[in-house]
Amino acid sequence: MNRINLDGQDLIFLSQDDISNILETKTFEGFSLSHYDILAPVLQEYREYSGVEIALMGARGRFQLICFVSVSGKKYRVHIEDVICEHCEKRSGISGTPGVWDLYQFCKDPHAVHSRAMALPVKKCIHCSRSLNRRHTIWFEHEQCS
Repeated sequence: MNRINLDGQDLIFLSQDDISNILETKTFEGFSLSHYDILAPVLQEYREYSGVEIALMGARGRFQLICFVSVSGKKYRVHIEDVICEHCEKRSGISGTPGVWDLYQFCKDPHAVHSRAMALPVKKCIHCSRSLNRRHTIWFEHEQCS
């Protein structure tokens, strides 16, 4: 577990052991997790993705999960999805988009943090090679495995 204040937001980055302990005990830092039934499947899935760091924001059993990926050595908040190309309508695989506003709650300057993430280059569809602008995809898991 690694506590970091990033952009004015207090976060707890979880290790694989932390995640395993949460899944086994249904608690974190001695508190029952109020939304364990929602949190558990997400933790189980996301911890398998190469390059995704999982952080919790909150306190006393009420935590929100936030995923981070590194782009050019910096951490960015992302929503994880299997993006569908707006051009060819095919799935391009597990990816990250910074466009979900909820990711920036409680940042000191959420608009600035969001703007920095949205300024990153957009990835291209693995099928038609056109930009995934609609979802503003900035990260692909398959690129982490290469």
